[in-house]
Amino acid sequence: MNRFRLPDMLKEAVKVSPVPFAIYEFAEQKVKTVALSKGFLDLFCLKSYEEAVQLLDRDMYRDAHPDDVARISDLAYDFVANGEEYSAVYRNKTSEQKDYHIIHADGRRIHLQGKDNLFVVWYMDETQDMAGDKSRVEKMMHSYITENIKIGVMARQNRYDDLTGLPNMTYFLQLAEEGKKQYYLENKEPVILYMDFSNMKIFNDRHGFTAGDTLLREFGKLLRRTFGTEQAGRFSGDHFAAFTDSFMLKAQLDTLFDELKKVNHGNVLPLRVGIYADSFESVPTATACDRAKIACDSERGSFRMHHVYYNSELHEQTAQKEYVFNHFREALHNDWIQAYFQPIVDSETGEITDEEALARWISPTRGMIPPNQFIPVLEDAGLLFKLDLYMIKFIIKAMKAKREAGIKLVPVSLNLSLNDFRSCQMREKIETCLKEAGIDKKYITIEITERALGQDPELLRSVIDDFHKAGFTVWLDDFGSEYSSLNIVDEYPFELFKLDMKFIRRLGQNKISRYVIECVIELTKKIGIETVAEGVETEEQAEFLRQCGCTKQQGYLYSKPLPLADLLALYQNKMNYRSAQKEEEECVHD
Repeated sequence: MNRFRLPDMLKEAVKVSPVPFAIYEFAEQKVKTVALSKGFLDLFCLKSYEEAVQLLDRDMYRDAHPDDVARISDLAYDFVANGEEYSAVYRNKTSEQKDYHIIHADGRRIHLQGKDNLFVVWYMDETQDMAGDKSRVEKMMHSYITENIKIGVMARQNRYDDLTGLPNMTYFLQLAEEGKKQYYLENKEPVILYMDFSNMKIFNDRHGFTAGDTLLREFGKLLRRTFGTEQAGRFSGDHFAAFTDSFMLKAQLDTLFDELKKVNHGNVLPLRVGIYADSFESVPTATACDRAKIACDSERGSFRMHHVYYNSELHEQTAQKEYVFNHFREALHNDWIQAYFQPIVDSETGEITDEEALARWISPTRGMIPPNQFIPVLEDAGLLFKLDLYMIKFIIKAMKAKREAGIKLVPVSLNLSLNDFRSCQMREKIETCLKEAGIDKKYITIEITERALGQDPELLRSVIDDFHKAGFTVWLDDFGSEYSSLNIVDEYPFELFKLDMKFIRRLGQNKISRYVIECVIELTKKIGIETVAEGVETEEQAEFLRQCGCTKQQGYLYSKPLPLADLLALYQNKMNYRSAQKEEEECVHD
């Protein structure tokens, strides 16, 4: 980092001066220390000139009161970037002081050797002469801080985060962009880090928001010590970022993880760190931050301290998400997205009693895009309701085709997200579509995934009640995947539980899995709730479920999800699974 050099005689004169003052330079969006006086070192209890310069360059307000850091940082930035004069009052306590002192800083822009980005700041301890007079100190403290905070807040440009005193997102990106240029000049590789704590919400629920703020403030201090004040920032909540060079990265990460365990008296959370190295691809700093965040979020479910690099696999996943988002409307318009139908059969007779409609996206350039690659993207973007309304219209189209072919209609189930009900009046829109097509409500079944139980229970209850009053049947999908509890039976009036396929896959593994399924099915039978087993693939699974009393079954044993044309052919060629199986056996005997 290049730094302005004072003439040697002038620098020596500054260094021996008993008056507390400093000379700074503003360059590359950063404040750099040019010279310090002996009085400055004495005032702030700094042992050596080198220690003082290093502290100011990395963590200028290390000893300032946490509530004052953001305010005086903003005032200082306004001064060096735009102003001629500077005045700030703040609380400061060094390691050798028991209480906070009031520091008054006054600054002026100076012009030297053709440079106009130099500044001199004088410091004075307003409470130095009041030692022992506690009431007088408190009175002055209240007067100075109240007045200066009021003035400072009104004048602030909010470049610094109030809680941690770190640069906010906007200012951090400016600093990182300038820092990247400097690294290039020094033949260093820039690296962006994006950091997020695991389960901050649970921490706040358990310990309170004050304790959560304390953790974030202490983590902010750790980031300043590790990377420097102007190389780390807080974006929002428990989301932080930093930039460094690849050579320093390993040592800084080791320090960060080791020291974090000691922060807040050990009451901390695991930290996830996403890393974007410029060697992958040179991109604007904002894009590098986005990619570091993608890496950070890629292992969101992991409750351990770790770091993840943005790599080719994540890059491809990101490209896929961008493709989904950018081409979704085009896909709907051109019918690239279709409903595939998977039959649901009666466990005893093998007759098809229902169908489930599943969205399949067939891209002309990318081929079949799996649902787990486009549905979460649409849900995050608040667009899933458009897909589900499209699916309703496709289901109606399929029902009309069945009627024309003389095929008896069966209810078709569609899985809806809670976000559908936040985005639009979904029930009313479904009713309107059915009414216009002349289709009875009994032919549409609403499926709500078990995951929704943990998202918004009150909304879920009102949604189920609303659909029931309108005459719809409501099923619980994926029972046993996440939030299963016997309370579901009492609190949510579902007509049917769909047993998650994980249950079925474990059938052959141990007796406990079989016993659990038997108990669940027995309980639902006693209270009048039907069951569908998903993912049935073998005759052994089907027979066990039939003997347990499972009402219906669904899986590849009977049929994979089929496009409309294949579904119509299935109905025309096979009345039901059992009869089709019997016909095959008779053909073998003949």
